[in-house]
Parts: sequence; structure tokens; C-alpha cells
Amino acid sequence: MQLPTADNPALGSEKWSIGPSFDYEYESKNRKLIAGAIFIQLWSFAGDSNRKDINILLVKPFLYYNIAKNWDLMFIPYGVTVYWDKPSGQKTYVPLGGGIRRVFDISENFDINFSTQFFNNVIRPNNGTINDLRFLLEFVF
Repeated sequence: MQLPTADNPALGSEKWSIGPSFDYEYESKNRKLIAGAIFIQLWSFAGDSNRKDINILLVKPFLYYNIAKNWDLMFIPYGVTVYWDKPSGQKTYVPLGGGIRRVFDISENFDINFSTQFFNNVIRPNNGTINDLRFLLEFVF
């Protein structure tokens, strides 16, 4: 379920949405590879009637491949996105890229992860985002 939580109409749909999701994960026996995807389909069912309805598919793949102690290659894009109600050729985002993550073992119960990733949306709407550069700092308890 997606709630209309944006504090500014420009930041959200102002719609309540609901739909099914499915999660698949794989981990290799030697734990060098962890991969999977989350599939989410959302439809709006309530909210501001002046705003467009939501009918969207999100496929959020993820992949970590350990290359050395505390170093991983990673592929975690925002996801493949299909806006079903948009015109043909303007519906889909498909990112291609990846990055690297460094895990800092601070203590037995606390890690800090730093990662950077770069993606190019090889398929996108005409006015869609071309590139995505991300830096992420995670505190893992």
C-alpha cells in the first residue's frame, strides 16, 4: 500500500494506492553473490480527484558480488519502471549501470556501509532522467 505522504503536491501523487508485490532472493553457497528482485504493481483507489490515477509497475532488482573482504560490486537501481497509462514510447525507464560498496566493521553489532553507483536510463521517456549518480551512507545496527 502506498500512502499520500508528500507535504507538497509537486512531490507526490496525492493518491492512495494498493497492489500486489513479490520478492525473490538468491544467495550463493559461498555467499559471494546475493541477488534478487522485488516486483510491485500499484493502482490508485482514492485521493485527490484532480490528480492523475496511478497504474505503475516497479521491478527493483538488486545484486551484490563480493570481490574482496568488505568490498562488493553492486547493482541496485531505483528500478525498471513502467507507467501503464502513459503514451507508447513514454512508459518505461530501464537503468543500466552499477557501483561499488565498502563495508566498515565498527563493532560486532554495528557496521557503516558507503557506496556509490552510476546509472544511465537506456530506455526512458523523451523528457525523462538520463543519468543517476548516487552516494549512500548506511548505518547498520
